[in-house]
Amino acid sequence: MPDPVFIIGSPRSGTSVLTWAIGQHPNISVQPESNWIPSIADGAFEAYQIGTSRGQYTQLSNAGIPFDAFMAHFGNAIDAIAMECYERRVEMDRPGYRQGTYIPKRADDEAPRARLIRSADEPKKRWVDGTPEYTFHTYALGLLFPTARFIHILRRPDQVVNSLAHFESAGQDAHNRDVDAAIDIWMRHTLAARDTARYYGASRVLRIDNADLLTDGADVLARCFAFIGEPDCADATAPLGSRMNSSKASEKQAETLSQIVALPEFLKAQVLYDEL
Repeated sequence: MPDPVFIIGSPRSGTSVLTWAIGQHPNISVQPESNWIPSIADGAFEAYQIGTSRGQYTQLSNAGIPFDAFMAHFGNAIDAIAMECYERRVEMDRPGYRQGTYIPKRADDEAPRARLIRSADEPKKRWVDGTPEYTFHTYALGLLFPTARFIHILRRPDQVVNSLAHFESAGQDAHNRDVDAAIDIWMRHTLAARDTARYYGASRVLRIDNADLLTDGADVLARCFAFIGEPDCADATAPLGSRMNSSKASEKQAETLSQIVALPEFLKAQVLYDEL
């Protein structure tokens, strides 16, 4: 049965670096933010309603196909697509690597860093996806993947809001979101992640703090691997010093923080953070 891992939480909370860290495990492939998977769940749900709409006169209900089994079939297909995408990315990045014919393109090619694959014989039978928007789709993901695990990475709201307000990506100008909008982003994602934990319970959802990942990364990652049922992996700490996205937050931090702490909505966010 497909057994993916989903990293959930607010943007700018460390979802990318945690995804890449877990993806250094020999049995877990790292996926780019996919975004499309919940739309399959929506379509499958509607299809099941149609296929059972007239009782014995409709195919699915006539055959007694259970809803959960029907949804899991689509999860199997998505799992196959995800693994095919991964192997194609490996081949594009390192042609012939699985076959042992790859020739490094640069001197630092074998340096320890965030890599798609660290050894040609890694099985990589599972995958991890860190799409922040999936924080709002965990019920649908659970229908597709009944044994999927979720790791919620939580970061202090003032840090996230400051980063969101001055975030720039791939050389683009900073988005310059206003502080109210940035607080709203943090609140909505964090409330959804909290509700996911309440619904699935501790056996399916693990919460970690971004600060702990930065200061005690090896222990935090060991907890993550134990939670998802995989042996610990020393290579997982390699990406922790990397900046997966670019942010100008540090340059304007004092200016933004002075705006944040005076807002009533920020005080609500701080209470939620302390609660979690």
